[in-house]
Amino acid sequence: MRKKLIEFDNAKEKMALGANKLARAVSCTLGPKGRNVVLYLEDGRMHTTKDGVTVALFTKFFDQIEDAGATFLQDASKKTVHQSGDGTTTCTLVANALIQQGVTYLKDKMHSAVEYTDGIQKASRNLIEELVQESIEINGDLDMIENVARISANNDAELGKIIREAIEAVGLDSIIQADDSGDNTTSVKVVDGMEFQNGFKHPYYINDHKGRCVFDDKSDKVKVIIIDNDLTTLKQVIMMMKHIGENNLKAVIVCNQMIGEADSVALVNVQNNGLKVCVVNAPGMGDRRRAYLRDLGIFTGATVIGDETGTEIENFKPEWMGTCEKFVADAKTSRFIMGGNVPDVVQGDIDSLKLKMVKPGPESSMEARANYTRQKQEVKDLYEKKKLITNEIGSIETQIGNTTDAFAIKKHKERIQRLKGKAAIILVGAQTTQELRQKKDRVDDAIKATQASVEEGIVPGGGVSFYNAMKRVTLNDPYAGDETPEQIGYYAFLDVMSEVLIKICENSGYDVASTIAKMEARKDMQFGLNAKSGEFCNLIDAGIINPTKVDRVAIENATSSACTMLLSECVIYPDPEAFEEVPQQ
Repeated sequence: MRKKLIEFDNAKEKMALGANKLARAVSCTLGPKGRNVVLYLEDGRMHTTKDGVTVALFTKFFDQIEDAGATFLQDASKKTVHQSGDGTTTCTLVANALIQQGVTYLKDKMHSAVEYTDGIQKASRNLIEELVQESIEINGDLDMIENVARISANNDAELGKIIREAIEAVGLDSIIQADDSGDNTTSVKVVDGMEFQNGFKHPYYINDHKGRCVFDDKSDKVKVIIIDNDLTTLKQVIMMMKHIGENNLKAVIVCNQMIGEADSVALVNVQNNGLKVCVVNAPGMGDRRRAYLRDLGIFTGATVIGDETGTEIENFKPEWMGTCEKFVADAKTSRFIMGGNVPDVVQGDIDSLKLKMVKPGPESSMEARANYTRQKQEVKDLYEKKKLITNEIGSIETQIGNTTDAFAIKKHKERIQRLKGKAAIILVGAQTTQELRQKKDRVDDAIKATQASVEEGIVPGGGVSFYNAMKRVTLNDPYAGDETPEQIGYYAFLDVMSEVLIKICENSGYDVASTIAKMEARKDMQFGLNAKSGEFCNLIDAGIINPTKVDRVAIENATSSACTMLLSECVIYPDPEAFEEVPQQ
């Protein structure tokens, strides 16, 4: 067992040092003229990115206390990107500034860290209220949507237009994904897709740098296994796991819940044996959950294993599995792209089979005649398969016509939308592998930020919304009399709110003092610097905007991360060199 070391005296200062190093690397990417960060991977490959969360999560320090400080910011970045899809650089910059100010103030141990962080949290809540009041609803305005996408894609006008095209094709409520185009062109492809609001069961299933589980193999489809039961024992999963492992399959297991021994077996095989599996708990309860499973089964061509179909998971058979071309899950959402049972896919199978069919002549052998008969039956079966979705939608529409229950009608319509679901695939092209990965990161962030803008509206970008909200909060001073730690923390937070504007100016080569002076003279909440062109303008009219949700989530997570670290007084960590024997009891 490793010996543990404990650091008291300089723990907070060392953690702050690690946080500051990480923030410097991340914040250089901020703004339209932000710089790239080069990441060298362990296998010797190089990845260039301007994506804040990618830089943050890549960073690891040799000094374990510094690394602990960096981890506070990494956790805030991960939470921010999961909740809103963007704002990770802002979150990192603000959290670090709060940490540096707090560590300096609390260094002499004479002030209350609890009261100080109470002041930070109070100011954060007040500022968020101001942001929400300033927010402008976009109400489906495609020009504003395109501007949000462009800004979130690091001011790339071409990607902004492409994302707008994808949204116009399928709507904001549908699935929009990024994929490789295979060449240097970027375009939009509309395919079938299904989504539900439950993500991977454990973070151990994450297999990409964006904190997702992604199965996408051009040579072999992803297998989908659907079980309308709980999985709790080794006996229930052993045949299924054995088949997946022996055939090197990528498989998604959707079940009511996987717990106990079954859950442990799945995790051990994924972590230690390289099993390519992701477990997802089925959404909903009772009849609603069964409807979700039935719809997914129809979409993917899978048999829903359970009492309704008279099947038992202990007697698992490969033919019960369905397929899809791509599966993407994060902590909250699962997406199935191009299920094996969608009409377009089945029609392709029919056309392919018809091309291979040769009608036997009078002199043909018995084997040729039997083969032709078998192929005819396969075509017939495929036509029946193609009708499944159409027939199911027709059945649901009949149920809608036979009820006046508003809730039931709403749920029936949701099922129809799922079964008709379309997905837009943005096929991203680039000249080099490094450029491709960078562009895909930007497209992913821009898609999520665009969807966030529809949820909560938009505010002026470029750090101006934070600066203006800070000025309005300052006017409503909640404190009077002597300075207290809470008051110091309150105003420390407000001071930090100019950091985003300052960093964008620095990265773009503009003078901070003159920029703020021009903004102050105009007294217009939407007036600010276009950091790309160097001109001052109405930022909303110029399309320099941020989703309110992105800014709100970034501030909330930065505040939480910074306050948690400032309330930490010591670090206990394993000695990297020494070991000790465990005493025998």
